[in-house]
Amino acid sequence: MSLVAADVDALSLKSESAIETWLRVGLEGYFLEGGSPWSFDPLGAYIGHADNIALDIRNIYRACPAVIQAKIRVAVAHLMAAMPAENRYYRVFEALFHIAAVLQVTEIFRVVPTCASLSALREDEKDPSSSLFATAITTVAEIAIPTEDSYRCLQDLITCRQFESAYAGLALVALCRVMPEQFPEHFAFLRGAVGRMFKEYEVDTPGKRRLAIDVFDAVPLNAFAEGFNRLSLPVTADPDSDNWFLNALCSGKNSVLRYRKQGNDFYLSDVRRPEVWVRVPDTSRKLRPIPSFSESAVAQMFQKPMEIAGAVLASWDAINKASLEAYRKFFPGQIRAVMGFRDG
Repeated sequence: MSLVAADVDALSLKSESAIETWLRVGLEGYFLEGGSPWSFDPLGAYIGHADNIALDIRNIYRACPAVIQAKIRVAVAHLMAAMPAENRYYRVFEALFHIAAVLQVTEIFRVVPTCASLSALREDEKDPSSSLFATAITTVAEIAIPTEDSYRCLQDLITCRQFESAYAGLALVALCRVMPEQFPEHFAFLRGAVGRMFKEYEVDTPGKRRLAIDVFDAVPLNAFAEGFNRLSLPVTADPDSDNWFLNALCSGKNSVLRYRKQGNDFYLSDVRRPEVWVRVPDTSRKLRPIPSFSESAVAQMFQKPMEIAGAVLASWDAINKASLEAYRKFFPGQIRAVMGFRDG
C-alpha cells in the first residue's frame, strides 16, 4: 500500500523527538495493547500489510524524503537507548532491532544496550536461549560498516559473556568487513571461538568453504596479500591454526584462490577475477612463529591443502543440519525472514 502525499507531509512536519514518540507509541500499542495498527496514527492504515512490522515501517520509510528518513533512523537509535530494560518490552526491542536491520540504522552502534541489559531481556524468562542478545549481535553484524563505532560495538558484543561459539562465523565476517586490513588479527581474536564452533556443530565441508569465501570477499585482495603472512599457517597439520581457511579457499575444482611464483616473489589472485594479481610482501623475518614464505612451504600450502589442514568450519548463513537446529532456536522466524537467512 503506497503512502499518499498528505500522509508523507504529516510525517514531514514532525521533529525528531515527535517521530520518536510516534514510533514508541506505535510499537508499545502494537505489541503491548492488542496489536492494533492504529497505534501508529496517523499512518496506521499502512501497518499490517507486510509480513511483519519492520517491513511495514520500511515501506513508510521508503516513501519519505531523505530528511525524514534521517529523522526516522535517529528515532530508532534514540528509542533503543531510552526503552526500559524490562522483559515486558522484549517484543518492542526485538522490533527495533528488526527495523534497524531493514533500514540499515548504523546510528545504533553507539546506543546498543549494554550486554547486561541484553542478557536480562528474554522472551521466555525460563529459557536462556530466548535472550535478546542473539538478535542484537545478528543485527549489528548484518549492518556493520567500516567505522570506529561499528568496530567498537562488535568488540563489545564479542567480549560479552553472552557470546557463544554459534556466533563465531558471523562475527568473523563482520569484523573483516569493518576493518579488512586487520583480518589476521580478527582470526587470532576469534580463533578459539571458531574452533569450538567447528567441534560443537560438527560442520560439513560445504559450510567451511562458504564461510571462507565470505571472509575472502570481505577483504580486498591487496589487503589480503598484505596480511597473508600474519595468518597462522604452519606446514604441519594444526587444528588451532588458520589452515582451515587456506584449505577451504584452495581445495577442489571450485577453488577461489590461486598463486604463482615469479622470481623470488609470490603473487595471489582471485580465480573469479583472473586478470588481477597481487604480490605477497616477504615479511617472514619479522613474524614468528609464522613459517617463512619459502617455495617448499608454498608448495605444501597450496598444492596439498588437504594434507595440512585438519579442521572444518562453518558459514554463519549456510550450516549443516545439526547447526541449523541451534540457529532456529536462537533466531526467531521473523528476523530470519527480514534479514535473509537461509535454511540450507
